Amino acid sequence: IGGLFGAYIFSKYRIYNFLIICFILQILTIIMFIIQSLIGHNSLILLITLGMENLVSGMIQVGFIIYISSICNKDYIATQYSIMSSLTSLIRINISSISGIIADKMSWHSFHIIILLMCIPNIMFLILV
Repeated sequence: IGGLFGAYIFSKYRIYNFLIICFILQILTIIMFIIQSLIGHNSLILLITLGMENLVSGMIQVGFIIYISSICNKDYIATQYSIMSSLTSLIRINISSISGIIADKMSWHSFHIIILLMCIPNIMFLILV
């Protein structure tokens, strides 16, 4: 559903604006995880948090595909896209394994605050580029 919603939103905005929207929604999702960790066991908050995360993840995947496709040379798009998506998958898999170790050493609240703080350089980069 997030992918379809992302494609619809993208049809209304330029790629840069769409990426900003996705980034803001991702930050709100991280804030929802912080709220969930503070509240504790609450099925409604968990449902809202996971629903947001799944929706935003689909939107971000659409944004990623569109962005990578936009920077590829039209003559070599299949090759360039496959190389770039493979490299980002490699990075994503390695970082996610490290994040599990970090999350194991601290509270979920602290972990999500660190993740939120790690978004600051990314939003600065997106705004400046």
